Amino acid sequence: MEMENFIKKINGNVYVKSSKEYENSLLDRWNLDALSKNKPQLIVEVKNENDIINSIKYCKENNIEMAVKGGGHGFHSNCKGLLLDLKLLKSLNYNQDGTLTIGAGCKLGEMDKENQKHGYIIPSGIVSDTGVCGLTLGGGIGHLSRSYGLTCDSLLQVKLITYNGEIKNINQETDPELLWALKGAGSNFGVVTEMKFKLNKLNKIYVSKHLIGIDENQSSSTEILKKLCNFIIDNQNVIQFSVTILLNSDGLLLCSIYNGDNGNEFLNNMNHLIFNEPKNEIQPEDFTILQQLCDKDLPRGKRYYKRGIFINCELDFQLINNMIQSIKNHPIKENLGFTISQLGGTIFNNKQYNDQSSFSFRNSLYHIAILTKLPLCDEFHQSILNENNNNNFKDQLKINIYDWTSKTLDLFSNFKIGDYSNINDSSLSTNNYYGENSEKLKQLKLKYDPNNFFNNNPNIN
Repeated sequence: MEMENFIKKINGNVYVKSSKEYENSLLDRWNLDALSKNKPQLIVEVKNENDIINSIKYCKENNIEMAVKGGGHGFHSNCKGLLLDLKLLKSLNYNQDGTLTIGAGCKLGEMDKENQKHGYIIPSGIVSDTGVCGLTLGGGIGHLSRSYGLTCDSLLQVKLITYNGEIKNINQETDPELLWALKGAGSNFGVVTEMKFKLNKLNKIYVSKHLIGIDENQSSSTEILKKLCNFIIDNQNVIQFSVTILLNSDGLLLCSIYNGDNGNEFLNNMNHLIFNEPKNEIQPEDFTILQQLCDKDLPRGKRYYKRGIFINCELDFQLINNMIQSIKNHPIKENLGFTISQLGGTIFNNKQYNDQSSFSFRNSLYHIAILTKLPLCDEFHQSILNENNNNNFKDQLKINIYDWTSKTLDLFSNFKIGDYSNINDSSLSTNNYYGENSEKLKQLKLKYDPNNFFNNNPNIN
């Protein structure tokens, strides 16, 4: 199929290089660093499933690689060939059976806002600009995962377009094996156009925030952090309770969360034990506000380098202090952030969730994300907008940040059990991403995508 005939078959929008529309679409993403290596010849903003089927056919006939972009957070949502942009697929429908069907273009903020209106929740990520489907395909962890499980644990059905252009509704009855694979390694098996989720009841959510100084001369901060770690260990079995810790050069922001009616009492007791605070009435927090906790520091249209790992040890002062000390050696300290998310709880304890997903690191107690915001210099902008597909921009600062990140991850080498495919800008092995499920996933990859057509992802190979 020639390009001209292909474009005529597309109901959505097709953008070619050198056009203003192409440039605007190319830059419409959370992480611009995804464009640092190459950029597509064509961008197709699909309007329906036929656009996807025709795009797959065109790529196969012309031996062109394809990548898929949903929310635009993923480092892999780019290629040298055809970029399939799903942002127009924004349907969001509440079904009579108490489920929610979401189009592949929906973002967390859009889903959270509607769910809150109806008194429901689907556990999801911590940046509201993230695409729902992309997050779910990699597992999906967030503030309330200890209460409700991973995002993929609420997933009931996926509408999938395969490498040969076939539309399939994948659920526990039609293909439990493929549904298992989609819950954790899903970007390897096709293009998702819709997802159906079960809905959880939205409880009262209580949140308490504290900014803790990290100056080594502040002995009081050391004692607070030690008390905090002990409190978390003592309450690891309270699945309604979780912490999210944001650490940067300005200090450590502790976000303590309780999902349920006892939140006021629980968090007051915590604050008294750790911070010696008198009892104070804590009001329930708007769920959508909690979900936007990180938005201000992580805006769309910037350059990010990020890595995410799972560890299976308890959080202690020495581990936190190692992270604090590592900040001193970072090439651009003011643009660095650690996010520590407490796991366990329902993620680990629910046997059904364990058996029905390919997400391998449920025994992890914490997820640690390391993210650096890279400068947006003129030379970088010129390199991603030039006519050539090859990007010759040599960024020594980025190389230095890679090296720093690698050395910092070595601090966790004794506790690390895997890498989070959703927060990773490096090409790692299948075992890194999928652990003990790697071999089964390799067999399923050969069954459902034998020629590895879908390879711009944390690839199973």
